[in-house]
Amino acid sequence: MECMSAIDANAQNTQANGDVVRTLRPALDRVAHRLEEHIDTPEPAVAKFVQHVEHLRGKMLRPTLAFVSGLAVNPKLPEDDKLLDDVVTVGAVIELIHLATLVHDDVLDESDERRGKPSVHAAHGQHAAIILGDYLFARSFHLCSTLDTQATALRVGEITALVCAGEMEQMGGRDDWAMTKDDYFRIIERKTALLIGAACELGSRHGATSPNRAHEQALLRYGLLVGSAFQIQDDLLDLAGDPKALGKPAGRDIAMGKPTLPIILHLDTAACRTCARPFHALLARVAEGDEDAHDDLIDALDSTGSLAGARDEAMSRIAQAIESLGALPETPARAHLAALAEGALNRQA
Repeated sequence: MECMSAIDANAQNTQANGDVVRTLRPALDRVAHRLEEHIDTPEPAVAKFVQHVEHLRGKMLRPTLAFVSGLAVNPKLPEDDKLLDDVVTVGAVIELIHLATLVHDDVLDESDERRGKPSVHAAHGQHAAIILGDYLFARSFHLCSTLDTQATALRVGEITALVCAGEMEQMGGRDDWAMTKDDYFRIIERKTALLIGAACELGSRHGATSPNRAHEQALLRYGLLVGSAFQIQDDLLDLAGDPKALGKPAGRDIAMGKPTLPIILHLDTAACRTCARPFHALLARVAEGDEDAHDDLIDALDSTGSLAGARDEAMSRIAQAIESLGALPETPARAHLAALAEGALNRQA
C-alpha cells in the first residue's frame, strides 16, 4: 500500500520539492512494508489485536522526517540501497515506538476513539491494549537490533525511557493548574518532541556516507523544536479544533486534567490571578461536557490573548527550527524540511 505523509503535500511548492516527494513515496512504502513484516504473526490470538495497528498509522511523520533528514545530508541516499535500508529501519523503529505510545495513551486517557475508529482498549479492553503496546515496543527494539551499530539501539533505549518518564510526569501533574511553563515544556519535549528529534537525528546518522555530528545535532534540534510546536498546535486544536477532523471530542485534555499551554498562559496573566477560583470552576464545567462552558472558556482565553500567545510560541519554535537547518548544505531536502516544519502549524488534525 502506498504511503505518504499528509503534511508533505504542503512542501510541493517547487519543482525541487516535488522531486523530494517522488523519492519519499517509495521510501515510505518500504517503511510500511517493514512495519507489516515485523509485526505480522501467524498466531491468531495475537493477530486480531495487531490488525488495529493499521488503523493507528496516520501521517507517517516520523519516518518522513527520518528519510528527508538522511536525504538532506546525502542527496544520493536513494541510490545507496544499504544506507537507504538502514534509514527505512530507523523510520520503522521510531514509528513502532510511536504506535506503542498511542495504544498506551488511549488507555491512560480513557479514549474510546483514535482517528475516528474505536481505540484498542475500547474494542478489546485495557489489558489487551497494554499488552499490545508492550508487544509493539518489543518489536521495535528487536528491529533496531538488526542495525549494524549498537549505538543506535542505546540511543533508542535512552529516548524511549525519557518518553515514558514524560508520560509519568504528565500523569503526576494532572489537575495541577499551577503548573509552570517550564514544567509544561519539559513534559512535551519528552512525550512528543524527543521521538521526532530522534527520527531526524538517526535518519541523518544512518543516511550519511560518513559521520557528521554537527549535522546530527542540528537535525536533532530541528526535530525537538518542530515536535514541541506540533504539540502546542495539538493543544490549540483540542480547545478550538473540529472534533470530526480530530477524531475525538474537543476539550479532552481538560477533561483529563491536563494543563496545556493556553490554560497555563491564561492563569499566568494578571487578569486571571484575581479570578482563578471561578476559572477553575469553568474548567470543571468544561470537563463535564458543558458546551456553553466550552464557549465561555474560549472567550476567556481570547480575552487574555492566551490562544494567540500559544500560537505565537509555536510559530517562534518553527522559526528557530528552520534557522537550525542553516548548518546543513543547501539542498532541496533542506528546503523540504523547512516546508514540513511550516506544515506542522497549518494542520487541522
